Amino acid sequence: MWLQLNRHINPDCDLLLVETPAPEDISKVMPSLRGISPQFVNDTSMSARLMPGVNWVSFTDNIGHLSLNGKDGWSRAFTYGIHCALENNYDYVAHVEGDVLCRLKFDNIIAQMSRHNLGAISTIATKWNFMEIGLVYMNCNYLREIDFLGRYNWQTGTKDERGQRPENLIAEVLKPRFLYELWRGGRDENDGEHGLFAEEEFKDLYFITHAKRHWYYHRFMQIHAPMLNWRHMFPF
Repeated sequence: MWLQLNRHINPDCDLLLVETPAPEDISKVMPSLRGISPQFVNDTSMSARLMPGVNWVSFTDNIGHLSLNGKDGWSRAFTYGIHCALENNYDYVAHVEGDVLCRLKFDNIIAQMSRHNLGAISTIATKWNFMEIGLVYMNCNYLREIDFLGRYNWQTGTKDERGQRPENLIAEVLKPRFLYELWRGGRDENDGEHGLFAEEEFKDLYFITHAKRHWYYHRFMQIHAPMLNWRHMFPF
């Protein structure tokens, strides 16, 4: 779903999928990747060479996740995508996580950023009240100006002495030209009987993520991308 939706909503944008090795072949979960050869990366200081269209990068190891007492694998992938955008001389870069379905048009975001001289835009993760780092739009020149990759370095630690989350640190580094936009959407992480959104609300959503109720993804696609043949793209 992720790949098909992003190619449909933003057809003029090049896409980069950054993957950490998983037990299951990702092409089984995302059939549209079949026929695309991944570039394997073991040195994050070296940028992948990006081509027009869809690009796929796979790390050669899995370093874990902070929440599971591992290294910061999420931040490695996040910053490597930015590194590739800068080294390949893109003007803007968007980070849209693999479990985020979003219908925002990148051209509209770029126009807003240009109009208001913004360096980055994101939104608030509902319920948690921190930056939704699964959905961030950034100006590449601004990232260079603030030395984003130097100041947010996954190898030297993305938790400060106060134990701040990566979400808070990224928001701090992206200041001062950083805006929280009020996009309707959020994380469906509630284990209870009732989900975050009612059926009638889906038409007004701009994005969904972390959906424990997998039918949320199906409903989002039904409403916002009914022309796509997406049913074979999701294994639920």
